[in-house]
Amino acid sequence: MGDIKVALIVGAFLILLVTFSVLMVRQFLFTVRRAEELFQAPRVSKEPESPRNAFVESRLGQRLIGLFLFGIGAFGVFWFWREALRGNEVGYLSAIFFPFATAVGTGNLLFPYDFATQRQRYGRGEARTWEEVPEPMKVFIVLGLCASLINWWALMSR
Repeated sequence: MGDIKVALIVGAFLILLVTFSVLMVRQFLFTVRRAEELFQAPRVSKEPESPRNAFVESRLGQRLIGLFLFGIGAFGVFWFWREALRGNEVGYLSAIFFPFATAVGTGNLLFPYDFATQRQRYGRGEARTWEEVPEPMKVFIVLGLCASLINWWALMSR
């Protein structure tokens, strides 16, 4: 009778141990799967796009928009520093916006956005995540942010 009780207790313990192990492995695999989903690129949706402006999508239009942004940004930086060096009060928003517009305008002027490649690669013409933005534009956005922060720092330290 004692041997049967010991066998039942050991059997119940083994069943609980196996169940606990299976649940732990299942939880671990679930956590690993969730972690993999966090590091994957977002799913591409094939939703229909609204019609775009043909001028904006053309390379010439992109370059003209880039030239306009560059001109506004360069004029703004020139005007901003002229006013700051004369001792007039200037806004900090313009210290950040104008260098950024200059850098992004330069990027758009040199490397226009290719809508056809974006549609072929991601199923839509516009980028919705940072991974979908073309590499040259990423570089010029980061350069614009750096130029804006340096300009703001120079204004604060004058």
